Amino acid sequence: MTPRPFDLELQMDRHGAALRQLAGALVRDSNGADDAVHEVWIDALQHPPRHDAALGGWFATALRNVVRGW
Repeated sequence: MTPRPFDLELQMDRHGAALRQLAGALVRDSNGADDAVHEVWIDALQHPPRHDAALGGWFATALRNVVRGW
């Protein structure tokens, strides 16, 4: 069975608001929060999650890693 391709638009609709809220809490700068979320979406396109389960957690971890890397 071939895995489904990563649907960025669908995931942005499902997880975008929560991810943006978390980014705001972590970065405390709206421009920086937007940049961090943008990096998560780029990373997800380049290296999509292997499974559809618990994607909210995957995105939250990816966001924390982006912020930690700054």
